Amino acid sequence: MAISDAFMIVEVDIQGNDEVIVKGRAYLDILVGDVLYGENVNEELIEQCSKFVVEKITSYGKETPILSSVMTGNLLLKGVDTFRLSDCKMLHKCINDD
Repeated sequence: MAISDAFMIVEVDIQGNDEVIVKGRAYLDILVGDVLYGENVNEELIEQCSKFVVEKITSYGKETPILSSVMTGNLLLKGVDTFRLSDCKMLHKCINDD
């Protein structure tokens, strides 16, 4: 397993205690249901990091199940500690390295 930069955050809109919309650009393909991490993570500490599940993706005004690499869009994320994303510039994703 490897951890890679997945989504560059340009704007954060906190919706409540457990939901946030982030706007920006995908560095990797992102799918509804993916788990993203809101801080620099490494494999040993991954369980201690803030994690967010992608609940909805919109791009160019339309809902889509995938945001392909280099596309811009909005992600509706669900997780605890959404306030931590206010100062976050990058979301990270675990990927298989096989």
